Amino acid sequence: MSTALYENDDLTSWITALSSYDHVIKTRFTPVEGKRKPRADVIALDDWYQNQLPKAINARKDKHIIQSELVRLMEWKLSRGAFRPGLTQMVKKNENKLVIEVSKEAFSKLPDRVAACKKLTQLKAVGPATASAILCAACPDSIPFMADESMAGVTGLGTIKYDISYFEKYSQKINDRAEELNQKENLKEWNAHKVELALWTAEISTKFNIPLENTKKRKADGVITVIYFNIIVMVNRNITIEIAAGNCWPLDGQLAVCTYILDKKLAP
Repeated sequence: MSTALYENDDLTSWITALSSYDHVIKTRFTPVEGKRKPRADVIALDDWYQNQLPKAINARKDKHIIQSELVRLMEWKLSRGAFRPGLTQMVKKNENKLVIEVSKEAFSKLPDRVAACKKLTQLKAVGPATASAILCAACPDSIPFMADESMAGVTGLGTIKYDISYFEKYSQKINDRAEELNQKENLKEWNAHKVELALWTAEISTKFNIPLENTKKRKADGVITVIYFNIIVMVNRNITIEIAAGNCWPLDGQLAVCTYILDKKLAP
């Protein structure tokens, strides 16, 4: 269960979960013979939500969404979680002009996320969970999406509820965890959305027996994290790593095991 991750202070476990997101979602929604087929466009919808929608919203002088984006966001939400076909038809009844007006006002209320969420729920078929997805797309630093799997992974919240009060408690717990992770890493890489995604990944990994994979490089603020098969080597700017026979010796004397790589200099 992802509750184990939420309570885990090991930074490596969090990095592993977050960097496994793409692998886990692709594996989860790859059709398997003999089982119910997922939507064919789940991965494309997720890419749109994670990468394209945020750019579109933030490129506008006054942040807002349009009706077609709201409909597609609902399709994304339902394809990735519990499927409720009636919601898509209901959300289509919102007129574009109203969607723009309401979402503009909602974004203008930030950083008061409760007020912003309440405003968005004035739209047809938009509850706090869908509202959180809209806000998260443009403001991932402080607003997490209320994914069922992510909420299940947060301890101390009690039974999941889809109301404003629960949204605020959940958001605060996620933001608190992000701050704690940033303090451990001495960086500011973690935000509400990344914590939420890591929890979602951990829950889906456990529920569907999908192994986590961690093969990404991350680079930020003069530090490189080199990740090889769930083993992490932290390297400061311009420090040379001498590597031989599967072992690597940073010049500061720390020892870490990684894959076999010949002498290499790692620098941003």
